[in-house]
Amino acid sequence: MALFVRLTYPKKMVERARRDASGTGKEGDPSEGLPSAWRDKLADPEAWRRIGSTYVSEWGMVWKDLLFGFLVAGGVATLVPDAVFQAIFPQEFMPLLLVVIHALLGPVLALLTIIGSMGNGPLAAVLWENGVLFAGIIAFLYSDFVVIPSLRINSAYYGWRFAAYLGMVITVSAVGAGIIMHALFWVLGLIPEAEAGRVQELAQFKIDYVFFLNIAALAVSGILVWLWWRSAPAADNK
Repeated sequence: MALFVRLTYPKKMVERARRDASGTGKEGDPSEGLPSAWRDKLADPEAWRRIGSTYVSEWGMVWKDLLFGFLVAGGVATLVPDAVFQAIFPQEFMPLLLVVIHALLGPVLALLTIIGSMGNGPLAAVLWENGVLFAGIIAFLYSDFVVIPSLRINSAYYGWRFAAYLGMVITVSAVGAGIIMHALFWVLGLIPEAEAGRVQELAQFKIDYVFFLNIAALAVSGILVWLWWRSAPAADNK
């Protein structure tokens, strides 16, 4: 990605995107009025109230896209037959050509399924069970920022032209990474074997580390929302 950006860096577009991004933020410097030392900021209640306000504002901007992504991820993993994935990813070409084709199709499928990081892990397991090569899996996982919700969020900050450029950069990088990782893992003999029933295993409810991490995340979210709620009356008075 760094090499591709270096070769294609659109200076004028970047400057325009920076102006667009500055226009979407709140007026004033978010750190204005706060202590300069990070230890003092951690002890400043006003800093934590601003963190809570920013947290709620970010969720207010993307919650529709996230909800849509979760619904699509569940629908695809549950309703789409395995034969559909087998038809999309061919299996009858020579191995080297298959690696390239599967890597190219990874970002395409990521765009069509509109899932991104909200559910591409379980869907990647579905693809793996149905014969998609390691290159395609890696390219699919790395393409979570070229889905429509991510492009919409980027366009809201930077405009559609720069959002399209970012999508192109990520797509090319994902395809290249898929091919390189496949070749590297093949040389080292590290490409894992597909396991039947892996998706069902991932979908099971378990009391494990993921459960407790989710509880911790909910607790942190609750604290941040409470901080936002405390700061809301003060903002309304202003």
